[in-house]
Amino acid sequence: MLLEALRKAGATIEGEIGYKEEGTNGFGYDPILYLPEYGTTTGGLSAEQKNEISHRGKALRLMKTELKKHGF
Repeated sequence: MLLEALRKAGATIEGEIGYKEEGTNGFGYDPILYLPEYGTTTGGLSAEQKNEISHRGKALRLMKTELKKHGF
């Protein structure tokens, strides 16, 4: 049951493909994933900002919640 919940922990981040690369933080698509509400790409965010809104950060928080539910 716990393992299944951890496997299903997933999340998304919504953005647009930018017209130019922007920012030096992150890797992969970060310099081109434009977030209109922040006025920059994910590559332009600080590590703290990115972890707060990224799909990985969201999924890890979901996994942490599941682990706490099961006494870990």
